[in-house]
Amino acid sequence: MRKLIVMFALFLGAILGNATLPIAAQAAVMPSASPVAYGAVPLGSMLLASDAVAARYTGPRHKFAKPSANPHELAERVRASLRLDPTGRSAIDGPNCGLACGTPEDFLDMVQASDLRDVAPKDVGQLADFLDHLELLQHAPAGTYWMACKSGNGSASSEPVWNCMSRRFHAGEPCYAYKGRCVLARDCSNPVGRELQVSYCVRQLVWMNQGDVLRGAPMAPAGVSEMPVNPRCPMLVREPGSDENAYPPMNKCPRAGCDFSMPAADLRMRVLSPQFSFRAKTAGWAVIYLPIEVTQWAGVMEYCIEPVGGQRMAGKDIHRTAYHNHDAYLVYSPRQVPDEWQGLPHVWHLYTGGSYAR
Repeated sequence: MRKLIVMFALFLGAILGNATLPIAAQAAVMPSASPVAYGAVPLGSMLLASDAVAARYTGPRHKFAKPSANPHELAERVRASLRLDPTGRSAIDGPNCGLACGTPEDFLDMVQASDLRDVAPKDVGQLADFLDHLELLQHAPAGTYWMACKSGNGSASSEPVWNCMSRRFHAGEPCYAYKGRCVLARDCSNPVGRELQVSYCVRQLVWMNQGDVLRGAPMAPAGVSEMPVNPRCPMLVREPGSDENAYPPMNKCPRAGCDFSMPAADLRMRVLSPQFSFRAKTAGWAVIYLPIEVTQWAGVMEYCIEPVGGQRMAGKDIHRTAYHNHDAYLVYSPRQVPDEWQGLPHVWHLYTGGSYAR
């Protein structure tokens, strides 16, 4: 069954990867912990068929294994695991693996799903030797990269998912590479895909205070069935304080009656997918990446926020004219927008009478 899932992802990836779309990208915007970071982004390699975003997984995302000092140490852990279970379906880190329960079969499936499938091991018995041939790349690349993850509850039996998230490498985090191409991220052991092509993205930055709940959904007029699709930049959401871009975004805080039907009726539009929500664990910028084609789209991104401190929920939509240098801002106060950004921000107007800042 798992092989069929991987084969289907490759087939769908080939369709998306070969699609040609009119791109009007000019200056690029690099994902950054800072809300504003402008600069030219090298396009690098085009996404290969297996790297086109095909997975539509909306559940929890887990690590593959606990960190190793180098690829040889990981290879020895794989060999030890296979001595206990030659099928390769038990967690490399044993029954007490916690939330890092990748199996040799998981690693094999994800490497075979990548652009390295021509040199990938053919079965779990060859996996350790493959890992032994990887090099420790002390200085991982600076871009944002797609990574696989473990799905469901993260147990050994849960499925691995290719391209389920993207992130930058952590400060000082090396990767395990094949001829300079990162294969595994050291800190989580998750298999690494291609670089996220951020030159095809725009960003919506939403300031959130700790404890705020943000909800969002795309809306479009009748006759428009979906958001613009660009496999080089699908919708991604990075929560405040996180270094991971979730794909697709998850509806973590569903709320009865908050289905965006009222603003959709006001705007004479209908609500599309995906809807997402989350509670901010820390104050900071939530970053929503969208394909640059939304700047030519008749629809909007509709947001509502439930602030901490007793203020009532407020709503706001961001439309195609809101962007300046590929960014749009949604804030409590214009003072929260960095001085170097010269656009016109969207400001929440709370039902209690006016906006506020903290």
